[in-house]
This record gives sequence, structure tokens and C-alpha cells, in this order.
Amino acid sequence: MKNEYIRFLENKTEEEVIESVLAQAVEAGFKEMQKERLSSGDLVYLRHRNLLLLARVGSPELRLIIAHVDAPRIDLKPTGLVERDGLVYLKGQYYGGVKKHNWFAQPLEVRGKVVRKDGKTLYVSIPVTITEFAPHLDREYEEKKVKDIFDPEKLMPLVGMDKKAVLRKLKEKYGVEESDLISADLRIVPAVKPTLFGANREFIMAYGHDDRACVFASFRALLDAEPDATAALLLVDREEVGSTTEASAVSRVVELFFYKLMRGMRLGENLGDLYAWLTSSKGISADVTAAYDPVYADMYDKESSPRLGKGVVVERYTGWKGKYSGSEAAADYVAWIRRILDERGITYQFGSPWKVDRGGGGTVAIYFALRGMNIIDMGPPILSMHTPTEVISVSDLEATYAAYLAFYEG
Repeated sequence: MKNEYIRFLENKTEEEVIESVLAQAVEAGFKEMQKERLSSGDLVYLRHRNLLLLARVGSPELRLIIAHVDAPRIDLKPTGLVERDGLVYLKGQYYGGVKKHNWFAQPLEVRGKVVRKDGKTLYVSIPVTITEFAPHLDREYEEKKVKDIFDPEKLMPLVGMDKKAVLRKLKEKYGVEESDLISADLRIVPAVKPTLFGANREFIMAYGHDDRACVFASFRALLDAEPDATAALLLVDREEVGSTTEASAVSRVVELFFYKLMRGMRLGENLGDLYAWLTSSKGISADVTAAYDPVYADMYDKESSPRLGKGVVVERYTGWKGKYSGSEAAADYVAWIRRILDERGITYQFGSPWKVDRGGGGTVAIYFALRGMNIIDMGPPILSMHTPTEVISVSDLEATYAAYLAFYEG
């Protein structure tokens, strides 16, 4: 499994993840849902941009896993290329919750697509880096605050030494003009390769474990499952910036997808029927959580924090101060989750890493709870979250896959 996952991590943008999953799904027999009547055993998908629903049709009971395909990164500003004193830079804007200093002096890559006015889509891949000043230039820099040193306006990847030469290369190699950068989805992502490390190669270091570890584990579980219920996987975009846009968890397109699936299964005809179906369904918000790191022990609630190597993490609730802006699974649903994991001997742990009033976070669970679904967060623990080189345990990835498979098969 670990080698297959490492290959999957070669997909470094959300669109690449969606395309990879969809290609594998089609190879496995999934077909775009077009007919109005579905039968048990049908494998179908619905897609809208970076929103993808895969379903194995079974009994009326719906078991749904949701994972997000986006990851923190640096995006390009519309101004694109700028030349300053003999060097050419791209102007960047960070996406998601990053520690800006992690992205300086790293091997990076501009990766993504450019759409020209004529509608033609062109794909670009350019190695770059964001430079950092030498310690010799400011002997007092260690006394300054990190936010004062690493100004987000300095997130400017170095791309060349002459603007005309850079533009000429873009035109020759990719067919891209400078004005085309306005209509581009170009991401600055780490150029590092996923790496197994540790004395027993028990860890994987890579960009994008959050949340592609869950995408991979849930998709493989869906392919391998032999469920009685209708098993579905929903991949969503924009989770790292608050679930905005038409391809996110809050999109009405999500409800359109499930409405089509419900009608195809002849379970109802209207929105009332749809919400009744979702209310009787079971869900997992598949997302990672911060693992306890003894080096930074004072940052954690030590007794409650998940640990690497101790299995998949089940988080009953999320949110900020006073559980604000989070969701919380009902006790009877938590008991059902415990039972299906225990029946298969799956290694799991309950936990929440942050101290009260000091940390916090949210997932897409809240948006499906608002639709009436029983839902709980579940995924592997992770170190160095939202950095270019996140770390997970191989055994936790395997436990996460096993947990998702158990959920589907129940």
C-alpha cells in the first residue's frame, strides 16, 4: 500500500488528484451517471470541476465518506511576472493555513494549467524557489518576530534573470503569453519527492498528506469494498480556505449529485425526500489531525493528543473556543463507529490535540451535519501539518484504510 500511495502523491494539485482518481475509477468500471434508473451493483460517478462523487449502488442505506483534494500552497497573483534589478519573480499569495517561513529557501515548482482566450488549456511545470536573506546581513534577526521577517509580500518565486527571456521560454515551450497568466490556475508546490524514512522506513515524508492520505485510503477502500449499503465517496475542493466555490462541501451541486443518485435509486422525487434520505445516512469526514510531538510538548493537551503509530484517529468534535464553529457526533453514532472498528480488530484512537482556548480547527463535517447526516471525523495523525514536508506513519495509513473499509462494509 505504501508504494502505491507514494505514487499517488505525484499528484500535487487538486485537479491532478481528481483526474487521477477518476481515471482509476473508470478503469475499475465506474461510468458517468446518465441513465435515470440504477440497479444494485451499478458503479457510477458524477463530476463538476473539482467536485467528484463515486458510488457503488446497493441498498437504500447510504454510507458516505468525504475527503478534500486541496492542500496549502502558494498561488500566483494576477500580476504574474515582475522584474526587479535584474531578476524575474512571480508574485505569490498563500492559500490556506501556512506558516509562511516554511516556504522560503525550499525547492518549489510552478505547476498547473493556463487557459487562453481561445479556450485552449495548456499545462505548465517550472522549477522555482523563494529566496531568503543570509544571516550575515542582519545579526539581530533572531530577536525579531517571525511575521516581521517573513512578510507574505515576499512570497515571490524566483523564475529567471531576464523577463523577455522568461516570456520567450513560456511561449516556445508552453504556448503561453504573459496576458494568459490572468486566466491560469498555477500553484507553487514543493518539488520534493515523497520519501520513506526512519530506521525501519516506518514514516512517509511528503507534501499533501493533508488530505490526500484520506483521499487515497477512502478511494482504495471504495474499490475494495463489498458492501450491502450504497457506498459513496465525495471529493471536495477549497476546504483549506473555508469551503467556498461551487466545488466545495457547501455547494448546492453536492445536493444535486445526491438528488440524482436518490432518483436513480427510486428513493424519492423532491428535496424533502432528499433530506430525509441524508438524515438516515451515515458519514465520515475523512481528514487528518495533528499528532503529538514530544519536541513541542507544551503545545499539546498531552493526555488527549493522538500519537503516531497508534492507529486511525476518531475525533468526536471539532471547533474553536467553546466548540465554536464545529460539529459533534451523537453518542449513539460514536458507539456504532466503535463497534464496527472493534469487530475487525482495527487499531484506532480517540483524541483531540489542542488545548482549550489555545488551538482549534474545523473540517467539512459541519456542512453534512447541517444536512442532517450522522457524521464523525476520522483520519491518520500527522506531524508538521501544512508544511512542505508533512509526516505520517505507514501503519496509521493502513489502519485508516481498514477503518474506511469497515465503515463501508459495516
